[in-house]
Amino acid sequence: HLRTIEAQRDAVKARFECDKLYKEIVANQALVDILGPEGLRRQKLVGAVGTFNQESLAPLCAAAKYPTVLIGEDLELSYGGRRYWLLSESEQYRAAAVLRIGIAQSDGSPICIFDRADVLDEEGRNGLFDMLCSVADMGFLVAMTLDEPKHAPNLAEAGVGNTYWIAKGISSPLTAACTT
Repeated sequence: HLRTIEAQRDAVKARFECDKLYKEIVANQALVDILGPEGLRRQKLVGAVGTFNQESLAPLCAAAKYPTVLIGEDLELSYGGRRYWLLSESEQYRAAAVLRIGIAQSDGSPICIFDRADVLDEEGRNGLFDMLCSVADMGFLVAMTLDEPKHAPNLAEAGVGNTYWIAKGISSPLTAACTT
């Protein structure tokens, strides 16, 4: 009879221990789910990326009249619904320009620099400059290789900046006389 009581006592202790372990496993699983790849961090990241796409990138695309630039949930950049690595060099430049300005605005950068803008055709360059003009409180430096000064946009004449022609190591302001 004593052995039966001891066995029942041991069974009750084992049951309490099992219940305790089960509760700990459930609590740990909740932490694993929160910290896992699809957990809270992922949800926060997806939300922040969505907000960045809507509040930062969409207005820039609209100003430039470019197709939509988005950062996907997989953090891959797309332009007009096409993945970045499938784009032409000019389309990649446009997508990267939109992203660069969006990030610069977010981190409060005072200036954003663009080199090789000559990779864009006239429509692409016009879009780039329209986008730059839509951004307040930030300066821009845009560099491009052109054959003649007459092909350079005269930003002073448009009232949106200054244009300089650099030839043989000498920089000079572009004037209306240089563009004719």
